Amino acid sequence: MLYKNIVPGIDNILHPQVACIMSTMFSKPASECSWAELAKLVNKSFEGYIGSPVHMTAEGVEAWFPANFVAPAISPVFFPSSPEDGAEPIAFALLSVRDDRPGQTRLTTMGVVPTFQGRGTGSKVLQEVIEAERKRGTRLLELECIQGNERALKLYTRNGFTKYRELAGWHMTEVPSEASVAHPGLQDCSVEDVDAILAAHGSPDLPWQARGMAKLASPGLGFRLDHAYCVIEKPNDDADTILVYCFIVEPDWRRKGEGKRLIEALVARYPGKKFKARPIFPYEYGESFTKSLENLRIETIGIKLWQMRLDLA
Repeated sequence: MLYKNIVPGIDNILHPQVACIMSTMFSKPASECSWAELAKLVNKSFEGYIGSPVHMTAEGVEAWFPANFVAPAISPVFFPSSPEDGAEPIAFALLSVRDDRPGQTRLTTMGVVPTFQGRGTGSKVLQEVIEAERKRGTRLLELECIQGNERALKLYTRNGFTKYRELAGWHMTEVPSEASVAHPGLQDCSVEDVDAILAAHGSPDLPWQARGMAKLASPGLGFRLDHAYCVIEKPNDDADTILVYCFIVEPDWRRKGEGKRLIEALVARYPGKKFKARPIFPYEYGESFTKSLENLRIETIGIKLWQMRLDLA
């Protein structure tokens, strides 16, 4: 059975519905589930998760899907028997697509409820996703895996994924004081301007979350200082930390202190705030850069990820 794949920027593609992966397991696309049903499934599947606690609401899931480019029509939700029989879902796989990455799909997250874990359900779900994406014409399937999550890492490698790159994040361990420098050249710029710089000069294999800021539900604020650019979240008066969404220096101006000056200027712009970058950036990029910012007491965040890939071509 086929259903119409309704994905922004991808028209008139039919995606094969995963009808049955075993005699007692069926699926339907997430687009046919309510936000409340999806939130309940996600929360149940991530009980005891190795990362941060997961407590999603229906409204949170509804906002999270477009913010992460999730395509509900190609994201299967699995059941132990026909959904028409009133069965509760037992697993899911959320897939993302982007206009600027044709032929690529990101397995943004997947999960299995506790009572079906350790029974081969995750492998069966992943195998069906891989086969469906291959039939849909996807050339590259990508995901991220927490380094300490050995169970998930074994699942992905067993099904053909390989480690492509180590991802890390950084944070200031204390609020900067006299280290900050108010550079008069700091300018506001549009998030679209930063996206254009990323498209022109950023590595094409960056993790999905590190580019395309203008398409996020809350794109944040863009800044530039000479040839260095960044996007940060809109500061919250009640929070002492500001997230850095992306950061780039034009190629001819790298290793000349421009990135450092931009960070110092941001610290001066927002006194009393610390800055943090989530573990979505290539480790090799950030480690050398942060060493030049020792006066700001920047350290690597404890959790690191593997960027993993599976070639379907």
